[in-house]
Amino acid sequence: LMLNLQSYPRNMTTLTIDNIKNAQLPSKASLDFFAMGWPSLTSLQGIDVCNLISAQTAVLRITASGLTTLDIDCPLQRAIIQYNSDLTSVIFKQFVEQADLAHNELLSSLDFEAGVTILDISGTDVPLNSTFCDTLGTRIMIGNDMKHSSWKDDDAVKSIGRQCYIRGGP
Repeated sequence: LMLNLQSYPRNMTTLTIDNIKNAQLPSKASLDFFAMGWPSLTSLQGIDVCNLISAQTAVLRITASGLTTLDIDCPLQRAIIQYNSDLTSVIFKQFVEQADLAHNELLSSLDFEAGVTILDISGTDVPLNSTFCDTLGTRIMIGNDMKHSSWKDDDAVKSIGRQCYIRGGP
C-alpha cells in the first residue's frame, strides 16, 4: 500500500501508519501523536520524526518494526517503543518524560543523554545499570521479566533498589 501525505490537513494532530510499505510523509508537521511500525521498517532514513511532531508535547510510538537501532534527537513527552523484535540499541539525545521500551527482547543498550523520568524496560535484555534512578527512571523504574543474567544476582538487584530508595526514586 502506498500512502502519500505530502498534502495533509493542517489541523491533523494524530497520525498512525502501520503496515505501510511506502509512505511519503510531509517534511514538517505538528503532530501530538505519531505512530508507525511494520516489519520491513528497518531504517528511519527519510523519515524526520522530529520535524513531524510538536515540541515537547509529542508522543512517538514505534511498534513491530525491523529497526535494530533507534536514535532520536528531539524532546518527547512519551516514547512507546515496543515489540520491535530486532531492536538492540536505543538512543534519545534529548529529555524524555516517559519511555516505555517493554517487550523489545533483544534490547540491551540504552542511552538517554538528558535523562528519562519514567522508564519501563520489562521483557528486555538490558543489564543492571548504576544509572538507574539517577538519569534512567528518576521517578519510576519498571523492569519485569528481565532477560539479562545480571538481574538474577540478588545482591546487585538489592543494591540498585537501595540506590533508588536513597535517591528518592522508585
